[in-house]
Amino acid sequence: MSEAGTTSGGLRLLRILPWAIVAVHLLFAIAIYPSLGPYVPTHLDFAGKVTRMRSTSYLEWFGLPMVGIATLALLQGVGALLPTRPQLFNFSEKERFLKIPRAYHGPVIALMRATLDLTGVIVALTFLLVHVMLWRAGHGEAPAAMHVVILLLSVGTLPMILVVNSRIDVAVVEAERRWRGEEAPQR
Repeated sequence: MSEAGTTSGGLRLLRILPWAIVAVHLLFAIAIYPSLGPYVPTHLDFAGKVTRMRSTSYLEWFGLPMVGIATLALLQGVGALLPTRPQLFNFSEKERFLKIPRAYHGPVIALMRATLDLTGVIVALTFLLVHVMLWRAGHGEAPAAMHVVILLLSVGTLPMILVVNSRIDVAVVEAERRWRGEEAPQR
């Protein structure tokens, strides 16, 4: 398969993966709901001890997957709007990028969308892990290890953002070079 085909397939997987995680999350919530007690934990301390509980209800139990669905819809909605409204994405070279004609935006917009898709994967995975952790805590298990995983996932997002932002900045410079190179008069 060509490099472009591989990249396209990877990006397609990255766009579908968060929805698959949310589907697993929703199936988990549906499967577990009938076995819940009268109260569900809604907050834990770092040691995994329950610090707040609420009466079990559809809203309490299914709220987190619903917020995950809404978040993914927002991220993918913004991603779909980027070709016509690139100003919706904030990054360090944004002003420079917006001065480049739209015909040169493609590679930069692809990186922006990939960033939103990767963010969706991280958000969906975090929400699922938090929900599993709350469920386990409700059964008296102290899931301190899950706290560490969620913390590492969250902390690991910062370097990802920095790396992606630098890649987007490089893509802006390359797009500007292509534009300026093609705009130069032929001699």
